[in-house]
Amino acid sequence: MNVLQTRALTALIIVIVVIGGAVLHPISNFILFILLSLGCLWEFNKHLLAHEGIGTKDSRIYLNCLFGLLPLMWAANLIFGWKILNPLSLLLSLVFVFFIAFSAFLLKELRSAHDRPFHLSAFGILGMIYIGIPFAFALWVSQLDGLFFAQWIVLIFFYLWSNDTFAYLIGSKFGRRPFFLRISPKKTWEGTIGGITCCILSSFVFHYFLPQLSLGFLFGFGALIATFGTMGDLVESMYKRAVGIKDSGQMMPGHGGFLDRFDSFLFVMPYAALYIYLFA
Repeated sequence: MNVLQTRALTALIIVIVVIGGAVLHPISNFILFILLSLGCLWEFNKHLLAHEGIGTKDSRIYLNCLFGLLPLMWAANLIFGWKILNPLSLLLSLVFVFFIAFSAFLLKELRSAHDRPFHLSAFGILGMIYIGIPFAFALWVSQLDGLFFAQWIVLIFFYLWSNDTFAYLIGSKFGRRPFFLRISPKKTWEGTIGGITCCILSSFVFHYFLPQLSLGFLFGFGALIATFGTMGDLVESMYKRAVGIKDSGQMMPGHGGFLDRFDSFLFVMPYAALYIYLFA
């Protein structure tokens, strides 16, 4: 099997697992987010901690992954505990969880003999913010107004995949001018603009399947997701370049790791949640 076939097969499996897990049932939706969160958190802590040389013990990585899940678990408790969150209560809840975790990290470092306690605490908190909080927003969007409407998640993923696919195709064919040479030498202005444009135009297709959503809403949604999705991809590339690695992991043959596949989703999700709440 050549590289292209491997990538295509892996992509097909990712689509089936993500879409199936998202729409099948509220519990499968929740389990999907837990698994994706754990995969991203493991890669984030394992590779960054190791390459920064500030701690590679599995116990520390496990602890950071556990705390990284707190925002998602807290949101799940309030949603499935039979109380639907409005944005303010979700925000306050996340702030509360954040400070609980922050205190725990600091207390742990009091007992640690490590000479870089600030860095260790910062990495743990960054994992919560960068990975845990976006997945908490994803769960909230899936249960918005007390209804299971995971189609929001599916729509976000389809927009992201549309942007990535067309940016790659157009950039490969017509790309000449680097978009962000320092971080991602292969990205071009032509590919980036082409991907965003085609992502927005794909709203016509999505409107056919979701006629209850206006074209104006979908155009704005597509533009937001394509723009922030591109930024999310650049942010993850910045992290990888800073520690000198090409892929965040090897769990997805031909695609790298969890962070490589879901970096855009992480960056997009809070903005998408706000857009849905304000305009849907």
